[in-house]
Amino acid sequence: MKRFSVIALLAALIGLAGCGLSPSLRNQIAAEHRHLESAQQEFASSRESLRRDLAANTDLFANTSEPAQWNAQIDNAGRQFQQAAEADRELAELARRNHRDQEHRAKELLLRAELLRTNGLREAQTAVAAAQKWVDFKNDLPAHLTALEHEYKAVHDTDLAPLSKKVEQAGQDWPAKKDVLAANYSTLQDISKKADAVWNETAKARADAAASRATGSEIASLIEASSTLSADDKALETKSAELRDLSNQLYDSWDKILVDLDRADDGYRERIKTVRTHISDASSHESETSSSEQWVAVSEPAFHAVENDLGMAIAHKDAGLFDSEATTKPQPAGFAYIAPESAGHNQYGYWTHDNGHSVWTWLPQYLILRELLWNHHYRPVVLDEYRGYRVAQSAGRTYYGQGVETSAPKYGTQGSFTKTTYASSRYVQSGGFKGSGYASHRFNSPSSDSRRGPAFNDRGSAGKRFGQAKPGRGFGRSPGRGFGRGLGRGFGRR
Repeated sequence: MKRFSVIALLAALIGLAGCGLSPSLRNQIAAEHRHLESAQQEFASSRESLRRDLAANTDLFANTSEPAQWNAQIDNAGRQFQQAAEADRELAELARRNHRDQEHRAKELLLRAELLRTNGLREAQTAVAAAQKWVDFKNDLPAHLTALEHEYKAVHDTDLAPLSKKVEQAGQDWPAKKDVLAANYSTLQDISKKADAVWNETAKARADAAASRATGSEIASLIEASSTLSADDKALETKSAELRDLSNQLYDSWDKILVDLDRADDGYRERIKTVRTHISDASSHESETSSSEQWVAVSEPAFHAVENDLGMAIAHKDAGLFDSEATTKPQPAGFAYIAPESAGHNQYGYWTHDNGHSVWTWLPQYLILRELLWNHHYRPVVLDEYRGYRVAQSAGRTYYGQGVETSAPKYGTQGSFTKTTYASSRYVQSGGFKGSGYASHRFNSPSSDSRRGPAFNDRGSAGKRFGQAKPGRGFGRSPGRGFGRGLGRGFGRR
């Protein structure tokens, strides 16, 4: 009987323990109370600091609206601290009662108390910092006037001439982008003009400040001018770099080819080969082709989205387009460079017609590009195959090379071409598509426009660059007749 009573007592104690708030939650409640006490002391110090600054500099703040704004911020911060204190008191009561069914309410209050505390303290600190900036400016006018002049010169003396020349040339080489480039350059010019206007408008205030007779409103205008010029300087630098990069993008065509897939305990990743052709002279089509590979970390959904697409170009951009205009619908590598049947040719090659067959023929200077895109296993593309690609493309579908007589794919993970070309990949070696959730939809590639993730640190990643190619030069002559030789205007058009 005695043993039974002990067991019953232990069971009751365990039951009571199970009814209380979790230990971790109780610790969080106690920590938040300490954080609130500390923040309240800091808030009180900030409020007193603002009061002292305003009282000691009545001449500086006379006839200005900023002090009222700062006091309003302090008052609002005080209300947030009051609400945080109310939440803290309710949390203390919940911790005292220690009922398990109040855990959800306690978590809500914790979040509310933290937000009110951090927002209130931030608002108070912002008001104090703004007032202190005025006082510091007044107390050391010479140094701030010198800084203001440096900020103006940084904008005014920026030489936009080299960038203007680059933008003008890019507009001539790629007429379709001329207006966009010109609009971006006009924005840079506006920044420079605005800086001149700000400098001229503050001439009297700067003169009065130099003579130590600046009024509060004049100091306010100088502080605002300093902030404006500093922001303009950063904007000019950032937007100049962006415009320079946009102009450069037009001279590159590139493909991101999925050459391998890997899934392990630490996540999912893709191995991407980037084949890039840089146009050094758009008028003569002189170019340089490079290739590099790296592993890229991706999410599980992104990994599955391209499981069908091994060996495919999962992103492609033409020369004459910005990177943001790249196509992300997977497609057989290299097909994007082939001219439509109606055009017959483009800067990359031309259609040859012999004995009733039409075959795409690459110009000699792009044979290196061809080999990289096809992973050195190029197989001639016939017109019927290209027609199938265009039909799928117009319908928004991925083309895997299925013919009229067979539904077996040629490209992609299950394609006959891919199984031969990428047989040594980790994905194929590990069984690849077998067991995948997409196995019952083998030829329907899920689309994804945001598959890329941060790059893995891949020691095996290496870039290859191949010398400049010029018209009429390359390794080997183009087979077939010279149907398209001497043609190739409108670089970047299909």
